[in-house]
Amino acid sequence: MLQAYQTGWVESVSIGKSIMLNPNLVELLQTGRENEIQTTFDWEQADFYRYTPAMLHGTQTGHDFYPPSKQLGVRYKSEHF
Repeated sequence: MLQAYQTGWVESVSIGKSIMLNPNLVELLQTGRENEIQTTFDWEQADFYRYTPAMLHGTQTGHDFYPPSKQLGVRYKSEHF
């Protein structure tokens, strides 16, 4: 993400799912701790993410709007689709 922006070829970078998984994303980038950026939702750390109950449900059912779950993987379908 940071490397893409630093190339100068992109004007903006979408960080939606990254910020959902890393409420401290700016701090991680500013302090050079990119290796700590999470890429999957970990149910053992659910309180860290600050998700609403609806967001937790979306993650649990595997909606592609939410980042994939470390424990459940990606399913992209729910009982509604």
